[in-house]
Formats: sequence, structure tokens, C-alpha cells
Amino acid sequence: MNLHSPKERQSDMRKMIALASLAAALSIGAVPAAASASTSPSDPSVTSDTSTLAGTAPDCISRTFVGSKIVQVINSCSTPMSVNVVIDYGPDSGCYYLPRHDGFNYSWTIGTYARVETC
Repeated sequence: MNLHSPKERQSDMRKMIALASLAAALSIGAVPAAASASTSPSDPSVTSDTSTLAGTAPDCISRTFVGSKIVQVINSCSTPMSVNVVIDYGPDSGCYYLPRHDGFNYSWTIGTYARVETC
């Protein structure tokens, strides 16, 4: 049984809307900071074969599944690359610096493979 008067309910609703708006504004403000942190390469001397600095890795970065939750990433680009395996709803690999013709395997237990991106 609700004992609040209509004015109290209206005041409570306004408070809830204000809190939801504040939470939304704070979460939107956090996204650009996280994105800009991932755009800097781990090694400043690394250059990319493409103009994409923080996006999906170019085609010269091969991705091969060697298990249900294991991806093999190999750099066949003409220059060293820094890449990150992105897992939806799970932990990403972190930024790996790959010299030419080098690679790594990344495995995970939670989430689904999304993409390999430059970092």
C-alpha cells in the first residue's frame, strides 16, 4: 500500500528522472576517455599499413580460429603492428606488439569473439 501523496510521488519521480539523467551523462562522458586511451600505440615508433589507428585491424593481420575459443593472430603486414583481440562480454587480450611475421594465440573462456583491432 502506497501512503505517499500525489505531490510526494511526483517529487520522487522527478528525483528518479534526475538521477537517471545524471547516470546517463556520466556514462557517456566515460566513453570518450576510454576510447582515447586505447588509441595510443604501445610503441611510438610503430606505423600502420593503413590510415586506421584505432579500428579493425587491416587484412594483413590474419585471424584463424584454432579452437572454439582460441584465435591465432599473425602479422603479415610490411611493418610491425600493435593489435588487441576484442571479446564481447569477456576480457580483451590487451595490446600486443607484433613485429613482421610474428603472431600469438589468444584464448578465452567467457564471451564471444568480436574482432581484432589496432591499438
